[in-house]
Amino acid sequence: MALLKLFILFTFISITIQSQSLSLRNQTNKYDFVIITVDEFVPICQQFAEHKNNSKGIKTLVTTKSSILAEFGDSSLLQDNIREFISFAGTSWAEPQPKYFMFAGDISSLPNYSFETFPNTEFYDIAKSDYFYGINVLAEDTTKLSFAIGRISARTETELSNYFNKVINYENDELVYDWNNNSLFLADDGKSGLEDTLLNSNIFEGIATSVSEGTQNYINHKYFFQSDSSDYYGTTDSVINFVNEFGISSIYFCGYGNDTIYTQEALLSIGDINRFENKNKPFFASFSHKQSFSDKNTSSMLAQMLVSTDGALIGFAPVVSAYVSINGNINRSIWSELYTQKNLGDILLSTLNGNPAIENNKYNLFGDPTIVLKYSPFADIVSNPENLPKEFSLAQNYPNPFNPSTKIAYSIPENLIGEQNVKLSIFNILGQEIEVLVNAVQSAGNYEVEFNASHLSSGTYLYQLKSGSFVMTSKMLLLK
Repeated sequence: MALLKLFILFTFISITIQSQSLSLRNQTNKYDFVIITVDEFVPICQQFAEHKNNSKGIKTLVTTKSSILAEFGDSSLLQDNIREFISFAGTSWAEPQPKYFMFAGDISSLPNYSFETFPNTEFYDIAKSDYFYGINVLAEDTTKLSFAIGRISARTETELSNYFNKVINYENDELVYDWNNNSLFLADDGKSGLEDTLLNSNIFEGIATSVSEGTQNYINHKYFFQSDSSDYYGTTDSVINFVNEFGISSIYFCGYGNDTIYTQEALLSIGDINRFENKNKPFFASFSHKQSFSDKNTSSMLAQMLVSTDGALIGFAPVVSAYVSINGNINRSIWSELYTQKNLGDILLSTLNGNPAIENNKYNLFGDPTIVLKYSPFADIVSNPENLPKEFSLAQNYPNPFNPSTKIAYSIPENLIGEQNVKLSIFNILGQEIEVLVNAVQSAGNYEVEFNASHLSSGTYLYQLKSGSFVMTSKMLLLK
């Protein structure tokens, strides 16, 4: 125990010395991802940075607001100094220059920007957002976002550890499961008491359905609508039980709400979050209504979902009461890219920069912007249950020779007990694995995957199917 304490102390001292010796104005700094935190969270953040470096190949720097102020302290406003640092790092550091930044700390310790929303209307408000940190003050065009800014608004080391552990476990598990293709869509019944007949209709159900239809055809959709006349009628227990029993990788909250409740009749509330039991199946969550980052005294549903041991992996929400049509368009854009191997930071940038109506509807990203949701693109091509294969097989790729793409078909037999992990890999002639096309738990059926070798040189390559004790390898020829 004494040796362990000594090791932890030595690690903390080493991290502190390294942080102090690195100049943030050094233009030879080369990082993909920067975590901005407070001094007491540095050891935890450094462990997370090591995971990103070693497991994901994302070169990550941990720095603190005190380190930033030591070199970027011209303004009396802390936020402006931090934004100057972000712009400098994203512009002047060595290529590739960081595009992703994350605040590890609540807005009491790492404040963001306040701004007026919808002046001269009933929706007028003073809101707080990280949105402005994403604007490069050194760029010619300061109307668009240059950087993807995420935040885990943790107030304690325990909350921060809860979140980091979820991400590390999620990213270290290379398998893909059925639940990774499950999306859940919730819709308010629109009964707000307002006289606006549009909002008293089923507009939220329509938006939720429209957003779901924008996802890829291999994504499974589940709906719970609050209207008791709907075929998809569901209650609080319906939602909680489905998440806990089946697991979901994404959920969309469409309707009225605030930081503590979803729908005016509270289909879900912040008090229901502790009922989620999906520690190993965390999800992406987006809201059509306002969600705030935590400060030292308060929290929101989305912020709490991230720092709980269960709940969400990452989230996205407006910072003010958003217009229904604008929010629907933005979420349609996000969900259309959600299962395409893009990280949430890139999806955020392409969505918000592509929407001219974003001026007053600022949005915040909750969590790590470098996260990529896992899924299986082959979920929709499993054979008819009446005609399942009887044995494993790996077909010759077609065409062969090929340039630059070819298709590889394989079969998983029906006589297996349950589902089984399947790995389809590409090797060079030396037997070195150079690409993994499939690494997922799959049920019995016939599958086909396309391999694009445009990044490889001409020559002979091997492709191998491995599942349990079954292994089969074949050759293919790339001619350019």
